[in-house]
Amino acid sequence: MCRMFRRLTVSALLVLGMAACQPIDKNLEAEDSRNPHFKKAESYTEAKNYVEAVREYEAALQANPNVATAHYELGRIYGEKLGDEISSMYHFSKFLELRPTSEKRESVQALLDNAKFSLATKLPNSPVANAEMFARLQSENANLKRELEEVQSRVARLDQQQQNAAAAVSTPAPAPTATPTAAPEAPKATPVAPVAHPTTPAPAAAAVVPVAPSTAPTATPAATAVTEARSHTIAKGDTLWKIARKYYKGDVNANMDKIKAANASQVDFTKPLKLGTVLVIP
Repeated sequence: MCRMFRRLTVSALLVLGMAACQPIDKNLEAEDSRNPHFKKAESYTEAKNYVEAVREYEAALQANPNVATAHYELGRIYGEKLGDEISSMYHFSKFLELRPTSEKRESVQALLDNAKFSLATKLPNSPVANAEMFARLQSENANLKRELEEVQSRVARLDQQQQNAAAAVSTPAPAPTATPTAAPEAPKATPVAPVAHPTTPAPAAAAVVPVAPSTAPTATPAATAVTEARSHTIAKGDTLWKIARKYYKGDVNANMDKIKAANASQVDFTKPLKLGTVLVIP
């Protein structure tokens, strides 16, 4: 038993001795593509496979903890590609620790400060996060105010256009008033024929003829006047139900049917009433 133990001990010592005698791969000390881990990591980074790139840079640090460039590259990948500000801060700090006089010191310190600021914005109730949120809300509020003012301006313009359109439609309404003034002139000429020959019996029959036409023109202005007095111009907010309630009493549905029948030739009541439309109220 003791012999076997001695043999194992000697074998282990021989293995350790052989390992100690083997030369160290100097490429593992390189901080560029000569280092096999760096070369693989650069390939993974170009392919945007950042997880594998991180593994290769960490393997380079395991082989040689003094390769500060691996810390620099890990800090950039964690901060810029993976959004891990804590790991980024750790590797940037390690780089500055290993290379305090490096030419990259200022730029690495700026990257470290940016990582700290980015982390602070993600913390709940952080002053930085609250300040950014307040600024964003102010900007959004200003944008909403501008949009509201634009909408109000458009609504005002549309209202003005509707009022102008309603005024333009209702303006021709006084036209029927000119008809009654011309119509009464016909009866003035009518009595001339019967009065011209009162003594002769033959024109007596003819005197009856002009009397009948004289009644027709007088009825037309009266009907026109009634129609004009019972018309309604559609305004904003009007509905057929409101109009029927305004001009009639009793059964609203029956009164709505009367208005529909009187205006069926000019208004399509299956669609919303158009502003400025003139309805006849029978």
